[in-house]
Amino acid sequence: MPFFGKPAPPNEFRFVMVGKTGAGKSRVGNTILNTNAFTFALDAKSVTSVCRLMSSENRFGKKIDLVDTPGVFDTEKDNETVQIEICRCISMTTPGPHAILFCVQMGRFTDQEMDVLEHYIKYFGHNILNYLVFVFTHLDSWRESYKDRGVLVPSEDVYIKSLPEKAKSYLEKCNNRYICLDNRAKEEEKEKTVKKLIEKVEEMLSKNGNSCYTDTNYEEAEKILQTMMTVNSLRDEIKNSESFLNKVNLYFKLVFQKIYLKLKT
Repeated sequence: MPFFGKPAPPNEFRFVMVGKTGAGKSRVGNTILNTNAFTFALDAKSVTSVCRLMSSENRFGKKIDLVDTPGVFDTEKDNETVQIEICRCISMTTPGPHAILFCVQMGRFTDQEMDVLEHYIKYFGHNILNYLVFVFTHLDSWRESYKDRGVLVPSEDVYIKSLPEKAKSYLEKCNNRYICLDNRAKEEEKEKTVKKLIEKVEEMLSKNGNSCYTDTNYEEAEKILQTMMTVNSLRDEIKNSESFLNKVNLYFKLVFQKIYLKLKT
């Protein structure tokens, strides 16, 4: 009989950031964790090449594990790359994320943003919308674009109302959970925004029975993790190990091949 280790701690939040390359996910991660752990670029080229996990031990009373994804769900990514990075994301956030942060740059909202979201939903199912929060990035640049034209800067609500119908439809399915983030704001303003995000997630989880998102894939990953744990092993060390990732990847190889075939039909 394998030793079944401790479950994920109750004061831990696990977040996954998704969004197309250049949406500003890495900067969002730095603001949420109050760190400079995630490297970011000033152009559209992605600096993040693989899913990366960073943590903050005490953010408003919570340990936050946050996974930055390298544009995994950009539709031009090949199947093998998507499979490996999804497995990496699952292994890093088992037994499941508490929130999926869909990062979108404020301004012109294109079909590419929705393609990334819909690609994500195809892999994880529509139930993921119960855990989704829209994070509109580059609030500062959006404001500056109006100031440069000598036009009164509208409210954030006006921007939300101007979104394409498809985007508003998804936002409604998420109970209009969103924040607008200025990563260059003063620390006090950024802290208020992060606190607002935490409160939205807590409210969302309350409606979800105080449970994280999970599915059969996450349940299987958790079983694999538990079988690898011993009396003296630390959960985080096993969860972040290459050996655990390899076992998860091996198990899901056939699973994701079947999903990929469905996506192509």
